[in-house]
Amino acid sequence: MKSKQIKNELEQNKYINTLYSIVDKLEQRIATLEKVIGKLQLRLGDVVLYIDKKGEENELERSNN
Repeated sequence: MKSKQIKNELEQNKYINTLYSIVDKLEQRIATLEKVIGKLQLRLGDVVLYIDKKGEENELERSNN
């Protein structure tokens, strides 16, 4: 009876360790995605500023002509 109980506890510990491993990997991937998204947001902001600047330059040229 005790050996069966010990076996069950070992199996549960194995499942718990597997779940912790999976959760750890997911957390790492989420952190990586957050970094990538942050960098993309910065680049997108730069592109928007560039487009706005070009638009303002074009408007100035039109008003001067």
